[in-house]
Amino acid sequence: MAAHSEGRRIEVSGATTIPGASASAVGLAALHDDEAFHALCARVRDARATLPDWDNLAHVEAFAAAVEDAAPLFERFPAAPERRVLAQLLWQLLPAPQRARAFRPLPEEIARRAGDGFALMPGDVPRVAASWVSFLGDPELVARALAQAPTVLVPKSQAKPPHPRAPAALVQVERLEGATVHARAQDGGDEGVRPTALDTVTSWLLCAGPDARGLDLRSADDRALLLTWASLVRDAGVDGRSAFAWLQDGNAPPAIKARVVDACLDAAVTAVSSCALDPLACRFVLRAHEGDGAWPEQAAARLRAVLVPDGPLVREVAPRAPSTGSATELVWADAILTSTGFAAGRLSALGAGRAFARLATTMLAPLGVLPLSGLRDGQGAVVLQRFVEDAAGQVTLAPPRLVSFGATVTNEPLADAWCAGRGLNLPDPRSGPRHELGAMAAWLSLFFEGLDEGYRSRPPQPADPVGAP
Repeated sequence: MAAHSEGRRIEVSGATTIPGASASAVGLAALHDDEAFHALCARVRDARATLPDWDNLAHVEAFAAAVEDAAPLFERFPAAPERRVLAQLLWQLLPAPQRARAFRPLPEEIARRAGDGFALMPGDVPRVAASWVSFLGDPELVARALAQAPTVLVPKSQAKPPHPRAPAALVQVERLEGATVHARAQDGGDEGVRPTALDTVTSWLLCAGPDARGLDLRSADDRALLLTWASLVRDAGVDGRSAFAWLQDGNAPPAIKARVVDACLDAAVTAVSSCALDPLACRFVLRAHEGDGAWPEQAAARLRAVLVPDGPLVREVAPRAPSTGSATELVWADAILTSTGFAAGRLSALGAGRAFARLATTMLAPLGVLPLSGLRDGQGAVVLQRFVEDAAGQVTLAPPRLVSFGATVTNEPLADAWCAGRGLNLPDPRSGPRHELGAMAAWLSLFFEGLDEGYRSRPPQPADPVGAP
């Protein structure tokens, strides 16, 4: 870090760099100063301005040609931060179906920290005021929430599930009598619901999943994820004020809090789903239909002819869904994004789900949004159960939701997902960790103490050098 202390810029091999900066920082600066990179940016910009959305073959040809033009850049810039920039640029030339899931660059102020391991600084993360968390410490919280007739999970032995393979049923609570919960079918049907022990309902409600854990701030990848989430929260406006600022306000009115938590949840989904690419989700799907001519075969041949430094650009994978005609599905992104992780810009569906669960465990659970991870469906699905404090101070339970990071990103009611056969493989709530509601305030305080210790142990950092991007 001391090598940064001069705070001046020098020229090295034609690239503007910072003395003593890490390879990542030097590489990003050099990439942005590279004439070939400037030419590639211009090519992508011109192609996007002229390519018709309906002409998939033209998009494939433009994409393939741009990858070939970028080959020298792949050779000179093999590190993950530069590869992420190049992949995001090339992604813009994909046919519209392959761009169904967004792929955003990291916010500029965060991308610049790649060379410093995405080190955290004071003010980066909202210091959530105690008043946002204190309601979870009420020992009667679960009983108070159940008194509001919410929708809850019970074992399928107690009620008919909405799908034959669902491990539980969704029922609407009618009343709580001592240690027994009485409920009726969620859809108002005639199916009976057996009385269920309060401990059983609570175990489903507070189950965190067998592999539950929070962010590990020793990891540069998790620091990058936290910084990106915080940046999106800062940009989210609620009633004319940043959600970031609301979280730090100990006097925030209860009527505002639910909307701010909505913004925090949206930011978590957006950070994971749009700032990293799933190679399988953006694959080329080339299906021949009557009247299409030979364009799918031409597109496949053009893509197979493209080489990158490590070999062919594309590899063929099994079709995602059965097709009546011929189908070719080609994956390209992992040939460019050779490193995995959020900061590298590459996460599988399962990796995205795990990243989201870590972020939710650390920053959303203390706000009442409890993630249940560990679903064995390969789609990165996470169940969310949420305590909501209303304007009158009354606590309710929102209906459970399912967030999934498969071919498409969904945040939907769990009931709808189950009816469609999604998110069925819930872990057994009798094993694995549980969310300890009474400890949330203390846990969050400990988290911020850890951040403070990290700030204190880090050498003083200079301001951005004059003229730095």
